[in-house]
Amino acid sequence: MRVLQSDSLQWIRIEGRRMSRTLLWLLASLAFASLTSLADGAPLKVMSAPNLLRVGTAENIFVECQDCTGGNIPVQINVVNHPAKTTTLTSTSVTLTSARNFQELGQITIPADSFSKDPTMKQYVYLQAQFPDHLLEKVVLVSFQSGYIFIQTDKTLYTPNSKVHYRMFAVTPRMEPVERNAQTQTDASIAIEIVVLYFIFDKQTGM
Repeated sequence: MRVLQSDSLQWIRIEGRRMSRTLLWLLASLAFASLTSLADGAPLKVMSAPNLLRVGTAENIFVECQDCTGGNIPVQINVVNHPAKTTTLTSTSVTLTSARNFQELGQITIPADSFSKDPTMKQYVYLQAQFPDHLLEKVVLVSFQSGYIFIQTDKTLYTPNSKVHYRMFAVTPRMEPVERNAQTQTDASIAIEIVVLYFIFDKQTGM
């Protein structure tokens, strides 16, 4: 196996094996892939995921068994705390079937209550795909940027004591509207602190 690595994408080439078109597309669009083969000629287990996982946001994890035949294959996808490996933060399960070419997407959402509140600290998790006969595992950086907030004002310039009219809306990292409350059908609330800064203009220096 030969590994070629660029800035943000890891291309993995298996000599003498033909990779499916679906897997090639996923390798081109996702940030990393973990591949493990038990032995030459054995089915190849694949896990592909983003190079960072956003806390509180649904993320898709791709798993595949190449050259597999026969019955269904259950796969458990786990996110485990790093580095202790004492707590499973979230998990999901998928079943690989011949009807879907033994390929499947699992969706996970990492809860935020298991991490430090320090925004300067880099924090990681273990991402695992447990096949019946093998475990794939990768250390992944987590991000707390769950989306974007856009603010629109009624003017581009304001004078002291003038009223400011504005509106705000939030979107997910995929630029989709934030989720609504299932019971009230209202947008999820977001607390925002607005700070107004005053600048003094010096006529002599222009600063």
